[in-house]
Amino acid sequence: MNKEKTTRRVASLEAKPVAAPKISNLKEYLVEAAKTPVPRGVKEIEKVMDEYAAAVQKSEPPHVMGGKFDFTKAYAVMIKDVFRISWPPGLFIPGLADWKQYWVMPPAAGKNRYDHGFAGGNSTAANIFDPATGNLFAYAAARPTDPFLRSEAGIGFMFKPTAKLATYNVEATVSLNGQHKYDVNTEANAGGSVAEWGGVYVQAWDVSPVDGSTTPASGYGVATLFGQTYFNLAGGPVPIPTEVLNGTVAGNIMMEGGHTYLVTVTAMTQIDNAWTMNNGAPMQAIPAGDLWRVWAWIGGNVSQVWVQPKVVYIP
Repeated sequence: MNKEKTTRRVASLEAKPVAAPKISNLKEYLVEAAKTPVPRGVKEIEKVMDEYAAAVQKSEPPHVMGGKFDFTKAYAVMIKDVFRISWPPGLFIPGLADWKQYWVMPPAAGKNRYDHGFAGGNSTAANIFDPATGNLFAYAAARPTDPFLRSEAGIGFMFKPTAKLATYNVEATVSLNGQHKYDVNTEANAGGSVAEWGGVYVQAWDVSPVDGSTTPASGYGVATLFGQTYFNLAGGPVPIPTEVLNGTVAGNIMMEGGHTYLVTVTAMTQIDNAWTMNNGAPMQAIPAGDLWRVWAWIGGNVSQVWVQPKVVYIP
């Protein structure tokens, strides 16, 4: 066979989520774990208001009290706590991450942390998915007779929209790298192409309150780490240099108030093997001693995820 040129491939819409993760402990996530703390300053305002009401009852106007009824300081403290210091409701971080690296105040207990991990696809093997750290690793190695392999590792968290209907921007900060390899040398009466793809996507899943099953919400976002197609005996013994993605992947996803969603960030590798026998029959095992090394992996960390309303249709 003659070697043919290697061509680059841009990720297609085929590289989108297809498997729906299921929530096993649904009830735990439908119960509020902690009450919202009262912001600083509120107690001070309450005290002064009681004193003011008592003074008014005695018909003593505020200015007679020598400026006692000055709410400026207490109000400033409260506003600072509520709008600038308290944990942003749309910021989610790994389960065991140090909150001090992200904000000046911690999130409420049991809130705004990754708490789900999962593997998907038809080649999951020993994939890594750790919601405690945000670490992910997915890989796949195709045999000559494997027409398609998809391997995923993801983390996620529960999210309840506040608006009745809105499009939310889901943006994950990731640090990922990966490699892919195609090294084939065979005397088999066969030929074809192999496409290797690796990337990461964000998605949201509407969780059924009945059985915990999930259905994909409308919209998702994808970022490509690598994508390449090889033909026949092209390729070589050395893997493609490590690809790196340090940045964000974002998608606009429509969600409804009153629903609970599982928001996920998933690293994925995919191998499409179009090799066939030269007579058109499905690919068979190659002779013993022939070379077939076709694999891909992607791994890294998801350090944070922001979920923020972008377009509110019904408040």
